[in-house]
Amino acid sequence: SMTDRFYHDGMITYQKRFDNTLKKLDFRLNFNNNKSDFGMNSRLNDANVLENNSDQNFVQFKTDYTQEFNVLDKTKVNAGVLADHLDFTAESFGTTNLEYTRSTYAAYAEGQVTYKKFDFILGGRLESYDIKGNTDTDDLIPFNLTRFFPNATIQYNLMPQVHINTSFNKKISLPDTGSLNPNNTNYQNPNVGFFGNPNLDPAIFNNYEVELSAFEYFTIGYSYTDAKDIIVNRIIQNDDGAASVSVNIPNSSIRNFNIGLPIPYMLFTKGLDAVLKMDFNPDEINFIYLYAGNQLHEIPGIDTKPVWNFNVSSQIILPKKVKLMANFNTTTTGGNYYYYTVKRPAYQSLDLTFSRKFMSDNLSVSLYVNDLLNTNKQEFGAVGTNLIYNSSFDSRRVGLSLSYKIPTRNKQAQESNILNNGQQQQPSQDVIK
Repeated sequence: SMTDRFYHDGMITYQKRFDNTLKKLDFRLNFNNNKSDFGMNSRLNDANVLENNSDQNFVQFKTDYTQEFNVLDKTKVNAGVLADHLDFTAESFGTTNLEYTRSTYAAYAEGQVTYKKFDFILGGRLESYDIKGNTDTDDLIPFNLTRFFPNATIQYNLMPQVHINTSFNKKISLPDTGSLNPNNTNYQNPNVGFFGNPNLDPAIFNNYEVELSAFEYFTIGYSYTDAKDIIVNRIIQNDDGAASVSVNIPNSSIRNFNIGLPIPYMLFTKGLDAVLKMDFNPDEINFIYLYAGNQLHEIPGIDTKPVWNFNVSSQIILPKKVKLMANFNTTTTGGNYYYYTVKRPAYQSLDLTFSRKFMSDNLSVSLYVNDLLNTNKQEFGAVGTNLIYNSSFDSRRVGLSLSYKIPTRNKQAQESNILNNGQQQQPSQDVIK
């Protein structure tokens, strides 16, 4: 097989600055072209069995206005408009099998208010979509929608760095052109094929979330998503073989629960009271960070089960200020990612990093070993079939990293915190894709 890809992107940004530094006005114009030519030959007869060419043009204009006011404790408003247009064509062996056009117009506004121990966010987007196109056999069903998508957040600050956050938002997700492309495949034989679906509809999400966070590191949260026409990949089977296709799920829901807990090792020697009174830098102590997340995809007509995702991160300060960071990820088996059943832990890996800083902490030297045990392998069962999907990829990697931070007077130039970097989120919902 051979693939030629051409990607061109250009952007013009104009930023208006005012005497009032809390007021900003931005304009942005963006254009990009993405072209791909893919072909595959058969080793049996040296014949060209796949020829997939696509061409995409996208242009977007966006303006955004922001201003803060000394109303109540603090008030901030943000508003803007957006317009974009996309043209996408796909060809195979000289036949144009998809012409897809999409236009989007949106106006949005959001207000943020801080009053005593409460933070309030209220906003919304008025969005309008016009989607149409045709394949080589028929016209696509036009999609015309104008709808208001609200969002709201209330946060109660129990004390400094400890808060409870609740939020709701309604969003739309458009199918990407890769999922729409009917000849979007990188492999095919007489028994197995991969296909896009030009008749996919956009997905609508209603997201609800509540979270308790303390000192940036301890978190416990729950979220629920009600989804209509969510786009997923699934494997189907018939007498001639099997195919991987993109489909809409008319109605589904996603439930997430997660908890993250940092534990300094000195907690076992000094006790909780002493640790709480200490003022220490997390980058300079020994600790272990435990994270667990539970995700359940509910699909009508299918008996789905949740999947647990676990992460353990540990930092140990060795002699000569050498820092050891160990990170282990794994998941349970038997649960579902939409139309796939997890047969063996997904994304299981053990990563080790040894690092030390020199030259007033401006030079960082790191030696890292990723996937030390070579366990990053996947095995899934395809719901509704007797097929097993296996993926074996040797992701072991040993590397040396040198990083030098140029000294600056910019007070906003800060390094990200090691604890937050170690925290693992839920596995991607598009794990199979």
